[in-house]
Amino acid sequence: MTDKIYEADGQYMASGIYPGLANKEAPFWHEGQNVMFTGRAAQPMPGQAVLVPAVASSPIRFLLETVIAGVRTVFYGNRTTLYKWAEGGTISVLGTGFDADYWTAFRWGEWTVMAPWPTGTVQVWKPGTGLADVGGRGGLFETARSVSSFRQFAIMLGVDGAESSIYWSAQDFLEDFVQTASNAAGKLPVQEAESPILACVTYSGRLFFATAASLFSFNFIGAPLYFGYNLAVKNTGVLGPYSMAVGGDGRIYGIGPSGVWSSDGQQVVPIDMPAVHERIYDRMNPANSWKCVVYHDMQTKQVFFCYPTDDNTENSEAVAWNYVDRNWAPSSQKRTAASDSGIFRSPILGDAEGNVWNQILSGVPASADQSADVGLTSSGLIKIPYGRGAYGRGPYGGNLRVSSDA
Repeated sequence: MTDKIYEADGQYMASGIYPGLANKEAPFWHEGQNVMFTGRAAQPMPGQAVLVPAVASSPIRFLLETVIAGVRTVFYGNRTTLYKWAEGGTISVLGTGFDADYWTAFRWGEWTVMAPWPTGTVQVWKPGTGLADVGGRGGLFETARSVSSFRQFAIMLGVDGAESSIYWSAQDFLEDFVQTASNAAGKLPVQEAESPILACVTYSGRLFFATAASLFSFNFIGAPLYFGYNLAVKNTGVLGPYSMAVGGDGRIYGIGPSGVWSSDGQQVVPIDMPAVHERIYDRMNPANSWKCVVYHDMQTKQVFFCYPTDDNTENSEAVAWNYVDRNWAPSSQKRTAASDSGIFRSPILGDAEGNVWNQILSGVPASADQSADVGLTSSGLIKIPYGRGAYGRGPYGGNLRVSSDA
């Protein structure tokens, strides 16, 4: 006589590892990695290959991609050293002797601005002259937690000595931060900030910045004040400098002390359903959570969240949110820095060993499981192979292979 070992239906499949969730909740893959639920099929995520091999075995702490004289170029750095790589394989050391937990950076015409935190001075690289301290600071600051360019102004957010204040340069002049009657430079303290300013992104014609518990918009209002800010959302913040990114669906994504979220700049929606929230936060290493990295992959229509777990001091796990099909999947591609500006077809990513990676857009990555497990209970697993219609019964159709360890 044959005994039934397990029965799975659409309710189980749609709710992933927690059968108590409703069908409308996002599916979540429990065991398999590097596979995405997309286009009504389970498909392998693209693989990744080393673009720039490590010069030093030290975590990459920032990446910025650009084009210089027609050549795709990547600026990057670790705690002590800044580098520049030009397509074709040339690696240049721009400067050494720094002591930065992390860097943030932006392009200013042909120049590249890079700010170390918490010590050091904002740096600017100029073709022909190389690396130097940014001038025109007038003793106002040395460095900043987050930097950006916005409407022809250089923006320094959370400067040393005033970590909830924003300084900006004269319009079209990077090295001129001292306010005078004849320029547009200025300073704005953020009175509602309950923590230092931690991160910023440009979104929908505005600059958005975040603290640990609030999201603000920074707006150009013209002379004589030039800039103002609005508290966009309260009780939603970020963990660190790389904890926000803009997705291809026109929303901001972030990871904060209380959860993973997306926002249109006015309202915030939590997207880490109970299964995802527990997976991330039950094991996150709080002492190193500021190293979380959020980045957007336009090719796969996913936003990745990388975070440190247990005793790991660097990001050790990652999950990806598919904003088209609205589901989650784990990834082994945990990274320490990312740049997704579009100079390259897919994101440029850094790891804890000092390598810079780029995505391979064809073929099955070696690290992808050919058949992944969705855990329903301790005694039942559904095997999902690649291929169309592999989601199982319910809204996605397809057949299931059911196994049991009972």
